[in-house]
Amino acid sequence: MTQIVVAVICAVLSAVATYYTPLLLSAIQSEHRKHLSGDWLSTSYASTEKGWVKDTIEITISPISITLQNRQKPHGFDYEGTAKFVGNRHLVGDWKSKRQGATNSGPFSMTIEPQGRYFFGFYGGRDDDGSYRWHGWCLARNEKDLEIAKLRLIDSARIKEN
Repeated sequence: MTQIVVAVICAVLSAVATYYTPLLLSAIQSEHRKHLSGDWLSTSYASTEKGWVKDTIEITISPISITLQNRQKPHGFDYEGTAKFVGNRHLVGDWKSKRQGATNSGPFSMTIEPQGRYFFGFYGGRDDDGSYRWHGWCLARNEKDLEIAKLRLIDSARIKEN
């Protein structure tokens, strides 16, 4: 009988540890990323007709995710993205339009500059004509770093042939 009680207690403790350990590790990591919270300048390459579109993004860090929400809404776009950190340098997540009745959404992936000054990457979504496209996206705290992020994005997206 004692062995059964011990086995049940061990099983319960194992289940609790399995559930709470990743949450605890995420909470510890989010403490180290609090400097990423707040307002960021944002620019994305929407299309050849619109070029680079700028707005302001508010980043919120939680123990299990990072949320990006635009605050200045050029062209009436209102969106929110939720991502997880992958390794120490990458964000991978999904974004969605918050406009009532809108259905546009998609994935995004960004790299964080080693000093945390800017992000650069891509997001996918539907254009007005319904075609699916990948667009460049950069975030920075100031205009100078935003321009550097754009150059890093453009350079990283170049196809290099031998």
